[in-house]
Amino acid sequence: MKTMYKILVGTYTERILFGSGRILDGKGEGIYLLEFDSKRHMMHTRNVYTEIRNPSYFAVSSDKSFLWTVNECKDYDETGTGYVTALKFADRMERLVPINTVSSFGGDPCHIITDNQEDYVFVSNYMGGSFSVYAVRPEGALRHIQTVCHSGHSVLPRQTSPHVHSIRFLPDSNRFYAADLGTDQLVKYIWEHEIVNPTGESLMLPAGSGPRQFCFASNSERCYVVDELSGCISFANGDLAVVIETWKANAPGSNMCSEVKLSRNKNFLYLACKETNTISIYAVDKKSGMLSPKGYVSCEGKNPRHFDISPNGEYLFCANQDSDCITVFSINKVTGGLNHILSFETPTPVFIKILS
Repeated sequence: MKTMYKILVGTYTERILFGSGRILDGKGEGIYLLEFDSKRHMMHTRNVYTEIRNPSYFAVSSDKSFLWTVNECKDYDETGTGYVTALKFADRMERLVPINTVSSFGGDPCHIITDNQEDYVFVSNYMGGSFSVYAVRPEGALRHIQTVCHSGHSVLPRQTSPHVHSIRFLPDSNRFYAADLGTDQLVKYIWEHEIVNPTGESLMLPAGSGPRQFCFASNSERCYVVDELSGCISFANGDLAVVIETWKANAPGSNMCSEVKLSRNKNFLYLACKETNTISIYAVDKKSGMLSPKGYVSCEGKNPRHFDISPNGEYLFCANQDSDCITVFSINKVTGGLNHILSFETPTPVFIKILS
């Protein structure tokens, strides 16, 4: 039975201006390596990689050799773009060593993901309203290939221009979608021969939804979208041609949702809400994909920006940006319930990744 978990946490290291107009003074020092002892319910910091600015989202290669992170800034050059940094693990994942840093070709890069073969990296630029694609060299370095710019707007004050917030590939496919909070749509693309090809198709969400993150079921026929601005989960099936159903977050008055994930057994779905500091729980109908609300729990912090679930499905780790802590919950695999077992001080945490 596994008892020790290695966890990476990305933090804001300096002042940042959000799209909402809020200013936050980041207090973090970089990327933190934490270790959680599930037997003793204890956590401690093993190391901190400090030579990096605002590492707010990162991707890790499946063999744990490389890490690629966004640097959520606007000052890479005079055009107001952010950074993307490639690093490699050393000393049995105890240290990170920089490889190269390149422009994100758009302001405030906020999300990064690899393709299914991990040969390319895709970066979403929130303020740039764009996403950039990079080839991964054998040594882990990044080489810029293409930047795709969105256009359009929607109805709310935060939607006067496009804001690409995340990208997800369909499982075992070269098709992917880009969630645009500013235009209320998931835009479909095909990636082939180092070229992003638009399909002319998109999933249109209700005006004012503000799609932020989304996840696919393992069979790729179902998609759950976090509508940050409306505080909802939208469900689409098949080719994502139309929204089938929408559910509000479970906590009264919930709005400003941030992250969504399915449990490892796919029986439950979890939704974090920044405004009410809660995590909503839903049961998933395996046949239809429809959700049944099963209540909510406090995130035991403020502004649950991101969370991750352990590979064995036993624990949920939540990064609470405004209360400077990581909270840990045990997961009841039968009911989907969450039980708070630990809070650990970490300054301005905004992203969390369980390594092992």
